Amino acid sequence: MGGIGIQAMVRYRPDLLERVRGVALVATTPKAIENPATKVLVTDAGFRVYRRLLQSETQARVLMRGGFGRRPSIEQIDFLCRSWDQTPDATLRGLADGLDGFDLTAEAGLLDKRTIVVCGDRDQVTPLELSQSLASCLPRAELEVVKGAGHMVIWERPDLITETLADLSLS
Repeated sequence: MGGIGIQAMVRYRPDLLERVRGVALVATTPKAIENPATKVLVTDAGFRVYRRLLQSETQARVLMRGGFGRRPSIEQIDFLCRSWDQTPDATLRGLADGLDGFDLTAEAGLLDKRTIVVCGDRDQVTPLELSQSLASCLPRAELEVVKGAGHMVIWERPDLITETLADLSLS
């Protein structure tokens, strides 16, 4: 959610941009994704089903597997399962509710800083097309596509993310 937070800062606190040297937007999107699952999650019944799925190790693993690319380790999947399971209900509902209908595309052009947009080519949560669209809206953007990675590209390729951030901080 950090990428959406940075984009929202451009809308609501553009005065803070003078402090920014560069931005990395990793596995993010400038606008809401039409996803029926998000609409179901905000209902009481949908939320109860989601929580029940997380209680089953097998079902939780299947559900969370979609966040990764080609070859996640079982440890990565289990860590994500635990993270979601430990996230308070109010936070999950707020996330689903907040994602419904947001659009920061118009403000993207105001982010006139060197920006690296990173996306896994197997990201099913914020697909590559959204990162391509975001990069095209930003005046100084570079798009970095990570082969074989999914939405959890930070966990799947921490070496590449670290290198990208180091390069950005030195520019």
